[in-house]
Amino acid sequence: MGFNVAERIGQLRAIEAKIKMEEEKFEEAMKRYREFAAKARHQILDYLNTTDQDSAATLQGTAYKIRSSTYSVVDRDAWRNFVIEGERWGMNSWSVAKVETEKWIVDNKQLPPGVERSAVVKLGVKAPPKSRVKKAKDEETLSEAEWAEAMKMADEMSALDAVAANSGE
Repeated sequence: MGFNVAERIGQLRAIEAKIKMEEEKFEEAMKRYREFAAKARHQILDYLNTTDQDSAATLQGTAYKIRSSTYSVVDRDAWRNFVIEGERWGMNSWSVAKVETEKWIVDNKQLPPGVERSAVVKLGVKAPPKSRVKKAKDEETLSEAEWAEAMKMADEMSALDAVAANSGE
């Protein structure tokens, strides 16, 4: 009995269609949870910024800022001249070498010519240290009622956002 390539192709196409359909259903089901998580992250990051904190440790866990910078060449000629004239060979990838560039910025208190900096601050959240886990155990896992309340709040936040968007606020 030989391998039937046409049959296998049909099976593959059918299973890939099923995977795509299931992924779309899953993405739709997760949409409100992801929206809630994004809003909650924004609110926590806004709280940290407003209270001038880099982190907030609670019994539920710790939220902290994650800072990230990238550098990109915006003027290739200026960048090449800067590297060559200054014999800054550690920066010689013709893209911006982050570590070397950051050292140069610290030493010279300015960006190198032809370079721009983009910075992002993200929010990280981690579980509480093990020493606090015992205290927070009952609070850490949401009951069905608490989970339902959190989702109700997420739906209300979405509704309020929709009203604000429609009223031009």
